[in-house]
Amino acid sequence: MEYLSPASVPRAILKLLAAPPGSSFILLLIGLVFIRIWVGKLSVLAGMFSLYFFATPMGVQWLAGKIETFPVPTDEQITLENPQVIVVLTGGKKEFTPEYGGIATPSIETRTRLDYATYLHHKTGLPLIISGGLADNNSPSEAEIARSWLHKQEIPVMVIDEASRNTWESGRNLAELLPQVGVSKIILVTHSYHMKRSMSVMQSFDIAAIAAPTNPSGKAGNSVKKWIPNAGALKHSAVLINEYLGNQWYEMKYAL
Repeated sequence: MEYLSPASVPRAILKLLAAPPGSSFILLLIGLVFIRIWVGKLSVLAGMFSLYFFATPMGVQWLAGKIETFPVPTDEQITLENPQVIVVLTGGKKEFTPEYGGIATPSIETRTRLDYATYLHHKTGLPLIISGGLADNNSPSEAEIARSWLHKQEIPVMVIDEASRNTWESGRNLAELLPQVGVSKIILVTHSYHMKRSMSVMQSFDIAAIAAPTNPSGKAGNSVKKWIPNAGALKHSAVLINEYLGNQWYEMKYAL
């Protein structure tokens, strides 16, 4: 279970409304208000279709095709480009952890990224740099929590950036940090849906990076099941749509 700080509540509400099922319900509500005219009827149809389509594996696959554009790196690519470190962008922390004695742990998203970074470490022997997450009054930063998690697995972490609140700040801080530790090229680990925005940020700060996306959405397959809606697909679509909107926001705000 994740807890929201008061400052993050408005952003969380916007994310709920921007993607299904929130956006679909808004369309349905508008349609019901104006049901007597053609705009209302069209809005109802749009709401029903979006709620259905984005709850199907086919809807997830369509969205992923727009966002997940970086492939997994090959062994030959890594050898040829000769990176010096694996950089992991964190994806949250879990603070309600009675099963761990109340000690904050990496979120599921962060653990997924750490697992892949650990796999790459065992293949390449490269150390890790962790970036992300300011500390608060209740727990350490996401980067510090991730470092502690990796320490238990005897995975070496060169240094952490615990002053970044978002992807843009991670890029800015890494641009200052990497030259200080003698790193000219990195392997960048984050979720497949987050890689497009992350690589754009790294490029804007002239950071040479090999994209190493993890947990791609996959293919819907050819069976009739790809058109059968389910809650997991709807949740996945919401993540992808929010990331797409995040990409658009970064392009406008930071001119990526």
